[in-house]
Amino acid sequence: GISRDDYLLFSESQGRFVVTVPPDCRAAFEAMMEGLPFSQVGRVTEAGRFLVTGLGGGVVIDRPVSSLREAWLKPLAF
Repeated sequence: GISRDDYLLFSESQGRFVVTVPPDCRAAFEAMMEGLPFSQVGRVTEAGRFLVTGLGGGVVIDRPVSSLREAWLKPLAF
């Protein structure tokens, strides 16, 4: 299995998807994913930050959502 956070996040094997699921739909979502590899890597909060936890439970990404949006839009700012 995967033993490193960077492999989990950026491996060139089959793609990864980040999905936002409301807390009250978590059980239904997990039931739909039964038999497939998936993991909760974070949760939506009011803090305005994007946090991702690694395999050991520690935070491996912690960035303000505003800075991520800015970086995403920057190549398109003609």
